[in-house]
Amino acid sequence: MLLSHNQMKEIYYWTLGSFSGKGWSQLSTVAPYAFIGFLLIFIFSKDLDIIMLGDESAIRFGVETEKVKARLFLITAFMMAACVSVSGIIGFVGLIAPHIIRLFSGPIHKKLLPLSFMLGGVLLCVCDTVARTVMSGSEIPVGLVTALFGAPFFVYLLRARKTEVM
Repeated sequence: MLLSHNQMKEIYYWTLGSFSGKGWSQLSTVAPYAFIGFLLIFIFSKDLDIIMLGDESAIRFGVETEKVKARLFLITAFMMAACVSVSGIIGFVGLIAPHIIRLFSGPIHKKLLPLSFMLGGVLLCVCDTVARTVMSGSEIPVGLVTALFGAPFFVYLLRARKTEVM
């Protein structure tokens, strides 16, 4: 950043997450990673349902929990690396979408995964529209908008979990 004075705006938008200046070529770069990653994760949907019962129970059902978790971690790491390389760091969407979908569809991953994937896209479109229109004549990074929605939602989840434990 110190050596790239001419590109500071691009660096700034990448660190806060933005779709500014992105087009079909960037989408075509990310789409295979997202699509193949989604399909691979979807294959593990039954294992994820069983793991929700707890690791010990899942092992009794024949699920190798540590292997499943490691594979899912690698798949999601590759997916996120591809997405972040294009758009920058956009937080909270992966936290908000599944929790909202779980309220309406329940915890079954065959429904939860595709609906979360779609709602995440819709949320990003809405947040990007807000980012492009909230300040006339300029655009704010979409990551700031998602943080404005996500941070209060995260606090809500923490408080809900705290009362659930007590």
